[in-house]
Amino acid sequence: MQIERIPFQKEEKEQKKKKSSPFRFIRFTLAICAVVFVIAFFVTMAVNTRKLNSNLAVATIPTYEPFPTYQAASISSPPVDLVANTVQNYQDDAPQPVAAPALVWQLPAKGDITTGFSETDLVYDATMNDWRVHLGVDFSGNLGSSVFAAADGLVTTVGTDDTWGTYITVQHADGYVSKYCNLQANPPVKKGDTVTMGQVIAGMGTTASAESADPPHLHFEVTLNGKMIDPMSLFQ
Repeated sequence: MQIERIPFQKEEKEQKKKKSSPFRFIRFTLAICAVVFVIAFFVTMAVNTRKLNSNLAVATIPTYEPFPTYQAASISSPPVDLVANTVQNYQDDAPQPVAAPALVWQLPAKGDITTGFSETDLVYDATMNDWRVHLGVDFSGNLGSSVFAAADGLVTTVGTDDTWGTYITVQHADGYVSKYCNLQANPPVKKGDTVTMGQVIAGMGTTASAESADPPHLHFEVTLNGKMIDPMSLFQ
């Protein structure tokens, strides 16, 4: 009778160990390589970081360049004749100032003068029934007779006053201002208009309560730099 041999458990383990030994060697080798790679990686990072910090430290050190030096050039004075000619040429080429045209005046109405300018002598006021100064000139006319701009200028006021009724003021050159009083309502000019000498700016009326006893007329005043003057002195 033949008896079959049954292998022991120890023998089975040895056989399995022999079969798996090549794979174990491969795994061990790969593990060693991985460890070496990790160590080399961290060493390389540390070395590069140290170099980078060193470069940054060098880069932050300020550097200065010396200021350039210049040698002053010797400048000789130009000839006197050349300087004189240059100045003369400049004066000839420079724009010459143009004198402003003289302000020309014209009578503001065609009527006769009924009351003249009086700064010191008293004149009789029929409306107020008293004697007083008269700081303008009155020109006679009919209701609606033309009133002219006495000189070129800019209309600065078109209004109504309790004393002088409807009135217009015109600003002229050289500090002159003319005022036209006792006008008809709604004159054909307005504030901001530019007027020329002789232009019709209103019609004579009876709107001035200060001279309501007089027939239609123009009460005309002029100031120079804020001071009342005799308007007739402008027409002589």
